[in-house]
Amino acid sequence: MRFLADENFPGYVVRSLRERGFDVEWISEISPSVGDSLVVQISRETDRTLLTLDKGFGDMAFRQGIYPVAGVILFRLRASQLENNLEFAIDTLESRSDWTGKFTVVEIDKIRSVPLPDS
Repeated sequence: MRFLADENFPGYVVRSLRERGFDVEWISEISPSVGDSLVVQISRETDRTLLTLDKGFGDMAFRQGIYPVAGVILFRLRASQLENNLEFAIDTLESRSDWTGKFTVVEIDKIRSVPLPDS
């Protein structure tokens, strides 16, 4: 599984995922300060599932019809919560392999996943 971490995704978490063998590119390293539309384009061009804390990608996918081909995983946690729950984040990503073509919302107590439009 290949991931693209949005710029708002904590660097500490990105580094920890890489150390665990995850293939993660990070917007902060490859195209800092780009807009969400370009993040979506990079996700699409590199066939990577987007990891984000930004709810705006849900609006882009379902209201505007703009979505990454691979998928979106929205962690509904603040960056500090995600860093404090690093094992939760890693366990969540390792728990499934069906992230592709879906918009998934991850909260501490539940995971909801719906197909992306036209996927």
